Amino acid sequence: MQSVVAQTARVDEIIVVDDGSSDNSLEVLKSWADRDSRIQIIAKKNGGQLSCFNAGFERCSGDIICFLDADDEYYLGYITRLQEVYRCHSQVDLTFCRCELVDGENVRHPPWELNSTSDIDFGLTFCRTFFLREWLGGPTSAISMRRALLARILPCALENEWLIRADDVLLYGAAALLGRKFYLAEKCVRHHVHGQNQWYGSKENLVEKIKHDLAVVKLLHHINPGFPSVREYARGFSELFFQEFSTIPHPSLNDYKLYRRMICKYGRRRRLKFGLKLWKQWRKIRRKQHYVP
Repeated sequence: MQSVVAQTARVDEIIVVDDGSSDNSLEVLKSWADRDSRIQIIAKKNGGQLSCFNAGFERCSGDIICFLDADDEYYLGYITRLQEVYRCHSQVDLTFCRCELVDGENVRHPPWELNSTSDIDFGLTFCRTFFLREWLGGPTSAISMRRALLARILPCALENEWLIRADDVLLYGAAALLGRKFYLAEKCVRHHVHGQNQWYGSKENLVEKIKHDLAVVKLLHHINPGFPSVREYARGFSELFFQEFSTIPHPSLNDYKLYRRMICKYGRRRRLKFGLKLWKQWRKIRRKQHYVP
């Protein structure tokens, strides 16, 4: 709470969802609300993480919505940086930032973190997410979204399937609905892990993995009953891969190789045509980037 109130850019509203806490959290929250009119408290029975997302979303009214777990913190200028990203990249729908992972007294490198010190506009991520199984995102506290896209995901009725790991609902949902993702390489969130974390550090066995995969499939058909559409199947995936690649403003050589591999492996027809088309597109973009007038 303190890290949100202290931001250099003032936030318009602070929605706090108490998910059936058994300590004095609610009393502490009420004392904060008495001092700050922006703070709204939702007290409800314990229902899990997705139920908190649903309750908070139905109460909020902002155009850009950020998430923050109870034991995490924002760096002081986080909201200011988000405002710059969404203002400068009008097509971006979801942003996730770099985190500082704090485990007790130790600061560690998050295992999910991208190996990049520069911001990345991923464009659309449908193919990378569902064909290559890439998890492009961060923990809940690192995620922010435009309301227009989030309103197509939340409220979501699958609360029992997502008692934990509900950040996947946001990330998979955004990819399936063709939302553009942006990685903010600046470290903006302090993410705490400890013995009470229900997911981090636990080893996922085969049964849990299958359950999670089934929950993802159920989620996709819930938010988009036509997923994947008959039209996409009919035209072949080669064109889909090329179109997604074209939304990356600054594709690297690795990006080209990634989409070329998907065309070769999954393209149903015209693989050679779209493979050549992909190469020409990449060369064209790279020439523009290196051109100095």
